Amino acid sequence: GSYRPTTSSGDTVIKYTIGLCVAVFFLQNMTATTPALTDGISAVLNLDPLAFRYGQFWRVLTYGVCHGGIGHLFFNMIGLWCFGRVIEQLFGSRETTAFLVVSTIFSGLIYVIAAGLTNSMTPAVGASGGIFAVVVLTAFLYPRMPVYLMFISIPIQLRFLAAFFIGYDLLSV
Repeated sequence: GSYRPTTSSGDTVIKYTIGLCVAVFFLQNMTATTPALTDGISAVLNLDPLAFRYGQFWRVLTYGVCHGGIGHLFFNMIGLWCFGRVIEQLFGSRETTAFLVVSTIFSGLIYVIAAGLTNSMTPAVGASGGIFAVVVLTAFLYPRMPVYLMFISIPIQLRFLAAFFIGYDLLSV
């Protein structure tokens, strides 16, 4: 099918999620003593695989509102704005919230499993897992949706962009 954006205000959850991520990013910066944002509030909210194994289960959700830098935050929020609104307009606020929460938790659990298999203790931050799920869902619903990447004026069909992201993610593992 083809996607036609509406002018309704069906993007409330997306706006609140972006606002939450920006607010947490400011808290990360205000409480950090290093430019890497690895201490302060980040140390409590990030997905530290070892801390998770010791019962800090909230981390599989809270890591999704933390970010490692302004570029990380910016590109994640652009992706959420562009594709999350499609999902929210189609399925509604409650379902979009549930989808974002479940996909963030699922991505976090996959990260913890992968960290255990590779003996990596590097904490994860970012909304990328949930946003990746939103992009893939949007690509399944509207595979031929044209996407214009920054500085490229040639449209790319969303199905190809999603396939690239999937391939890139699999290769990076």
